[in-house]
Amino acid sequence: MRFGMKNTEDSNFKSHEVFNKQRQPLWKKGGSVQEKLLVQAQKGNLMAMFHLACILDDEKEGDVSKAAEWYTKAAEGGLPFAQCNLGDCYENGRGVPQDYERAIYWYTKSYQQEDGDAAFSLGYLCERGLGCPQDPEKAAAYYREAYEWGDDGESAYRLGLLYRSGKGVPQDEEEAKRWFDRADELGFVPGERL
Repeated sequence: MRFGMKNTEDSNFKSHEVFNKQRQPLWKKGGSVQEKLLVQAQKGNLMAMFHLACILDDEKEGDVSKAAEWYTKAAEGGLPFAQCNLGDCYENGRGVPQDYERAIYWYTKSYQQEDGDAAFSLGYLCERGLGCPQDPEKAAAYYREAYEWGDDGESAYRLGLLYRSGKGVPQDEEEAKRWFDRADELGFVPGERL
C-alpha cells in the first residue's frame, strides 16, 4: 500500500493540489487535515480523495470501508496511486470483499500508467495464481518492470527467488545472486533468503 506519492509532471495529479490558492497547506488554516481534505475531496480534487483515503485506511483508528470508497472515486478519476491502493484493498479484503479479479483490474489500470507498485502486485498475483492462471514467466516480467520503475527492492528479491528455483526463468544461481544483491542495495532484507 502506498501512503505517499511521487510528484508527477501531470498537472492533474500534482501534490500542490492539496494547497489553497495562496499556496498554503490546507491544514494550516485551522481544522484537522482530515476535515480540510474532505472539503477538497467533495469538490472533486483527486489528490485530496487519495490522501483522505490514506488517512482513513487504518484498521485501528480509521474507517477502511470509507477509505475504499475514496480510493474508488480517485481511481475512477484516473489517479494511478489510488488505483493501486484500491487493488490492494481488493487483494486483501480491506474495506471491500476480497476479489482477486477486481484487484487485477485496478492494478492493471495503475500499471498502464507505469506504477512500479502495481507492477509488483501483478507479478505477485501471477506468481501465486491468485485471480489469474499461475504464470511465473509473466510474474518475472512484471517484477522486472517494477524494479525498473523504482520498486523498493522486493521485486528484485522475488526475481532472485525465481532465478534460484528456475520458475518462469532459467535456473541460474549467479543471476539469482545478482538480483538478491540489488534487493540488498535497496535496503530490502527478507527473512526467506536467510
